Amino acid sequence: MGDPGRTDRRTFLRRATGLAAAGASARWLFGSSQDARAAAGQWGASAVYDFTGEADATSWGPDWLPLHYLQRTDIQAGRARFLVPAGLESAGADQPMPVFLLDHDCAGVRQRLTFSVSDPTLRPGVLFQGTLPHQYLGVTIEGEKLVLARYGRTGRKVLERARTRALRPGRIYTLEVVHRDDRLNAELRTGGLRLAELRVPLENHGSGALGILVVHPRSFEASALSVLRYRADASVHFRPTPPRRTYAMSGVPIATPEGGNRVRIRAAASMPGDISFEWSDTPDAAHAVGTGFEPANDPPYVAETSVDFRAGAPLYWRARLRSASSGAVRNSSWLSVQPPSSTGAVRIAAASCGHLWGKPDYLGFRNVTEAARKPLRALVYQGDLGYANNKLLSCYAAAEDFFADRFTRFLADPHFARLRDATSTVFIQDDHDYGPQNNTWREVVEQWAVDLGTRMVQETSDGYSDFRAGDVQCLTLDVRRYSDQASSDPDAAITRLGSAQLSWLESLLTDSDAELFVVFSAGIFASRRNSLDCFLQGWTREYEELLTLFHDIQLTGKRVVILSGDAHGLRVHYHPDPAERPEADGVPVVEFICSGLQARSWSGAAVDDPTLDPARSVLGTSGLGLVEVGSPAAATRKVKLRAITARPVVGKSFDLFPPLVLPFRPSFVPGTPTGRLSPRYPSRILRQE
Repeated sequence: MGDPGRTDRRTFLRRATGLAAAGASARWLFGSSQDARAAAGQWGASAVYDFTGEADATSWGPDWLPLHYLQRTDIQAGRARFLVPAGLESAGADQPMPVFLLDHDCAGVRQRLTFSVSDPTLRPGVLFQGTLPHQYLGVTIEGEKLVLARYGRTGRKVLERARTRALRPGRIYTLEVVHRDDRLNAELRTGGLRLAELRVPLENHGSGALGILVVHPRSFEASALSVLRYRADASVHFRPTPPRRTYAMSGVPIATPEGGNRVRIRAAASMPGDISFEWSDTPDAAHAVGTGFEPANDPPYVAETSVDFRAGAPLYWRARLRSASSGAVRNSSWLSVQPPSSTGAVRIAAASCGHLWGKPDYLGFRNVTEAARKPLRALVYQGDLGYANNKLLSCYAAAEDFFADRFTRFLADPHFARLRDATSTVFIQDDHDYGPQNNTWREVVEQWAVDLGTRMVQETSDGYSDFRAGDVQCLTLDVRRYSDQASSDPDAAITRLGSAQLSWLESLLTDSDAELFVVFSAGIFASRRNSLDCFLQGWTREYEELLTLFHDIQLTGKRVVILSGDAHGLRVHYHPDPAERPEADGVPVVEFICSGLQARSWSGAAVDDPTLDPARSVLGTSGLGLVEVGSPAAATRKVKLRAITARPVVGKSFDLFPPLVLPFRPSFVPGTPTGRLSPRYPSRILRQE
C-alpha cells in the first residue's frame, strides 16, 4: 500500500502524541468550550503531515483524496504538490479543487498550512465543515484578500474578506485557521510577519470534513501549490468520513422471456470503497435481497448491477456504500422502478442543455412530473450535461476528472435526483459532453469522454440504444461520436450516424412489431438559422435518406415522431417525404424540438421555413418536452406533444404553447408542406399545397 518512503497515517499520529496536551495560544480561545480540555485551550486530537522529510511519491498518501484525480498530486523534493493544469478561459468563476483529508472529520478545529505557490494568482487555503464532495467552508488567499466562502454544488458565496498582501511565488507562508464555538479566526504569516487576520462569528454545524483547497488561478496558467506541512487539531476527536451517494439512477426495465422484468441500476459514491445493492418488491423492504459488496475504488466510484423482478409490481432498491479507508457503511435512500405495462398510457419526458456553474436548481424537472400528473415511464436526457465544455461557464479544464466533477454536480441537482427516485432515465451525450470542441464530430471526440460517459450514465457502450413501452418503441441516437464534420455541400458523402448506427436504426424500424416509434436525438433534423449543425443543412443527403425511411414506416400505418434537443428552443416541424410519394402528401413526420432546460443562446428555424408550425414555436424561454401516448384501450388513441416551462408556475398552465394532439396513426395535416426538399435553403420546398 502506498509508495516507498511515505509515512503512513499511524506514524503521523504517533508523531502528534503529546501535542494534544499543549496549550493553545490565547488568540485561539473563543467563548465557551466543548469539554474541559477545550476550556483550557487544549486540543483533543492532532494529526501532523510534515512532507519536508518525505521521499518522492506519486500521491500524498492514503489519507488524502483529491476530487480532481488525474495525477494532480505528488511529492517532490519534500513538497506535497497539487498541480493545476492550464485552464479554459471560458471557465466559470472561482472553481474549487479540494483535496480532502479522510477520516479526520471534526467540529471544533485548528488547521495550520505551510505552503508556497508558483503563480501569484493561484488561490490556496484550507476547507472545513465539509460534506463530500461539494459542500464545505473555505479560507483562501486571493490576491490582496483573505477570503472566507461557502462552497456548494453550483458555485460559492463569499462570507467575509480581510486585506492582505498578494502571494509571491516561491515564498513560504503559513495560514492558520481556527473554527471553534461559532467563531472563526484566520491568520496569514510569512517569516514571522503577520500579513492578515480575519475574525468573524461563524456558526458551527457539527462534525465535517477537513482538507486543503485550491481555487483556480486567475491567470489560467498551469501552476502548483507546494505544501511543506499541514496540521489539524480537533477540539475533541476525529471521526470517520461517511461515504455518501453522489448520484443514483435506474435504466428502463425490459420484459424477460420468463415473464418478469430486468432493470439496470447504478450508483456512485463520494469516496473510494465498495458498493452493494439491495432490492425488494415491497416498499417496506421486508424481504430485501441484494448483492455483495463490489469494489468501487476508481473515480468516479461507480457500481452497477442488473436486477430481475416480477411482472406487474414496482421494484424498490437502494445502494449501500462502504468506505475503503474506515469501513464505515452508509445506505442511500430507497428508489423505485415502475414495471413495464402493455396496457396503460405512456408518458416520456425529454430534456437537454442544462448549465451548472452559478445556476439555480432546475424547476423544469419538477414541472414535468407535475404536468404529467401520473408517473413518467422515463426521462431521456439528450445531452449537454452541465456544459462541461462551453464558450461560457465551462468547467476549468477539458480533462476527464473536471468533466466527471461537472457531470456529478449536474446529476446531483435536487430536482433531478428527486425525479430519478421514481423515474427511469436514459442519457445521450452531445457535443459539450464529448470534449473541448463545440459541434463535435468524430475526429475531435475525446476517447476519455466516451469512456467516462459509459461509466457514468450510458446504457450501452455504443452510445445509442432503444427501449419499449408496450407497443411504443423508443430509440436514442448518438449524432456526435460517429459523425463526419458538417458540410454545406448537399451532395457530400458524409454521415452523422455512421454505418453501424444507421444499419441498427433501419433494422429496428423495419423489423419491430411496435406501432409507434419515438426517435430521441440530441441533434435536430429541421433547419437551424445560421448554422449547419442540423441534419437538413449539414448532412443533407443523410437527412433525405432518414426521412425517406421514416416515411416508409409511416406508409405502413405506423407513426414516427422525432424528439430532439441542442438547438435551444421549443418548436414543432412537419417534414415532408423526400421521395415525393403521392400517398405521403400532407402526412408529415413530426419533429418536436424541446431544448433546453436553461438555454442561453437561442437558435430558431431558418427564415421562411415552411415546415415550422408558427403556433408552436417559442424562443427565449427555457423548457423541456413531454410526449404522452394514450392507452391502447382508448377509443380514439392520441399522441400529445407538450412543451413544459422550466420557470416557476403558480396556478397557471405548464405548457408554453398549445399541445399538439395527433392521431395515433399517421394522418393528413392540413397546410403542411409536401414535396422533396431542394439541395439549398431557404428555398428548399419545390412543391407546396
